[in-house]
Amino acid sequence: MNDFNLNHLRRRAGMYIGRLNEGSGTNKSDGTYNLFRAILNYASEEFLLGYSKLIDITVTASSFRIRDYGRSIPGNELVDLVSGEDSPYINGKLKDYGWIPRSVVCAMSSDFRIESSNGNCCSYAHFKYGSIMEYGEKEQKGDSTGTCIEFTPDTAIIGNYELDFSIIQEIVQTYS
Repeated sequence: MNDFNLNHLRRRAGMYIGRLNEGSGTNKSDGTYNLFRAILNYASEEFLLGYSKLIDITVTASSFRIRDYGRSIPGNELVDLVSGEDSPYINGKLKDYGWIPRSVVCAMSSDFRIESSNGNCCSYAHFKYGSIMEYGEKEQKGDSTGTCIEFTPDTAIIGNYELDFSIIQEIVQTYS
């Protein structure tokens, strides 16, 4: 497991996720929505590549849950992927403008949970404020594969946001 420290990401939040809400959440470019888009991008990629036939999205007043039924992330890579190996840089150059890795979403969240199911077992990791709290494997319920990510953006970084569900709907519709 990587002992990568995500505090450097938390200190420079605006650099990684753009606009900080400052209490509004009324602009579709706000960082909260960029975090949502980042995770939705991963699920959409599984769908577009034909590995997933369905994406479940649940949004509450303060948190997001995105579940794809595509390929799973190998259990031995799950924590490293979320805690820093999922870098936006290759050979010192940014991979793709606007690409936000899972590690940034994890760092910007007060609570971040990821589960990856391969049909036989389920690997999971739980982070708080970018620090790992728990990880391992557990018995899988059912035989479906894929990845589920749940996160709550950290109000200490983002500000006291109020999600605008019409903006969320607009974001989701751009993927359909």
